[in-house]
Amino acid sequence: MRVGIVGGAQLLAVGRLGRIHQLGHERFKRVAQLLRARAQGEVHRVLRDRRTGAGGSARPSTAFVECGMLSTSALTEIRTRERTWTRMTGVELSSPGEGVLQITFARPASLNALNLEAVQDLLAVLDEVDRRVDTRAVILTGAGRAFCAGFDLTGYGDDERLSEQGLTRGLISRQSQITDSLVRLHELPVPVVAAINGPCAGAGLSYTLACDIRIAAAGAVFSAAFLRAGFTACDLGASWLLPRIVGVGRAHELMLTARRFDAPEALRIGLVTDVVPADQLIERALGIAGQIKQHPPLSTLLSKQGMAVGLQMPSLRASIEFENRQQVLSAMTEDQQEAARSFLEKRPPQYANR
Repeated sequence: MRVGIVGGAQLLAVGRLGRIHQLGHERFKRVAQLLRARAQGEVHRVLRDRRTGAGGSARPSTAFVECGMLSTSALTEIRTRERTWTRMTGVELSSPGEGVLQITFARPASLNALNLEAVQDLLAVLDEVDRRVDTRAVILTGAGRAFCAGFDLTGYGDDERLSEQGLTRGLISRQSQITDSLVRLHELPVPVVAAINGPCAGAGLSYTLACDIRIAAAGAVFSAAFLRAGFTACDLGASWLLPRIVGVGRAHELMLTARRFDAPEALRIGLVTDVVPADQLIERALGIAGQIKQHPPLSTLLSKQGMAVGLQMPSLRASIEFENRQQVLSAMTEDQQEAARSFLEKRPPQYANR
């Protein structure tokens, strides 16, 4: 089931406008329920058709008018957000399974090379992912035959920013925006599985490094290609992430040569954990997501945070002290008790996320 991205934008808008207009919890809940129902129905079909040029004129924001819960100014802001999201073309958000969201780089004609629009779309999608509290795992992949070939060398698309801010400040602003998207992907509260379906170079490689688990199609190829384009190899967190995944020596060799390497080598050096036929890649990623969903949400979150913090701890003792506190927190949750009961009763767990 594909999830209409516009509905997510509206939920984002209502979440913020709800605070502005001081909507009560129950009233906001009614809006969210209506939105979710409509997200699976006719309104989003119309918007999808309109985005692809198939016509249609319905406006999902009228759902909120029917609720009688938003002022004229609030409705205007939501409609502005609708127009912004219907223009989204660089990144897509879908839901291939219950509790699982899929982020797809969606510029296949350019091997999913990124530009300003795509990065802005990615940031908006990450906003939506953050907002969905029922999400248990995220899959990151690419449309067509590539995962992501890095940044579009024909032009990033922010000439106006460079003109307004000057070259130095404008480039710093550009870098900050791009790296913010990578850090936010890395810090999502749920595990992220990179399903690397094809060429993965430069920034594309960095985005996979920001994921928790990486699997690749048999035909995928990789390169830390920044040097090939004349830039420093140390970009988008690669100098911090890659050595922690494949080791310092191998990271230096890959970054300083910018050479291409294939999926079997990526598996051998520990960059990916599995290589599968291309037509089984998403199925395998969904299988990993299914394994993640078997465990309590908060315990999974604490585990992801604990491993990230552990890499930065100065000593074994400091790491253990941190772990001790996480164990106590997980032991105090209702879901930990449900996990134990379901294990003893040999039945699937029913988690309440609390």
